Amino acid sequence: MKKYFILSCIITGFLYSCNEKPIEKKPFLVEKIQNFNAIYPNWDNNDLVRDSISKIFIDSVNSWFVNDKVLEGIPVQIYEVGKADEKGETIKYGLGRLGAIYESGTLNMSLSLMITDSMANVINNDRQYYIKGKILKNLYAPEGLSRGEYDLGKYRVKVDSLFVKNK
Repeated sequence: MKKYFILSCIITGFLYSCNEKPIEKKPFLVEKIQNFNAIYPNWDNNDLVRDSISKIFIDSVNSWFVNDKVLEGIPVQIYEVGKADEKGETIKYGLGRLGAIYESGTLNMSLSLMITDSMANVINNDRQYYIKGKILKNLYAPEGLSRGEYDLGKYRVKVDSLFVKNK
């Protein structure tokens, strides 16, 4: 009888654990900003504090953008696709922006995306995509912090893959 009771407890525990929702992992960038806020919770107290912490924020952002995971999980709105001549070679590009609102505030960033012909053929303007790729170059430095907003700058990205964000 004890064996059946123990076995039923184990099975019940197993079934209960199967019904739990998996913990959603926060995007790399959101996690970094939340960690920054935990270290500097009073960055928005006044202009003097914000200006001094903003310099630290800019250095932090620059260090985050060497990681290839920095864009993962962040929806990017691609608003233009075109082609340009660069060093005698015609390249396809997309222009994207991030204006995502998270509990930490609004993340603002612009992207110049180097894309393949096949990507250019499927992108719809003003649609949001998740992208995977490598940050190639910082085009404009981040400006820093302002009330509830994080200016992350502008970057050139070589896109390896992109996925439509479902609504």
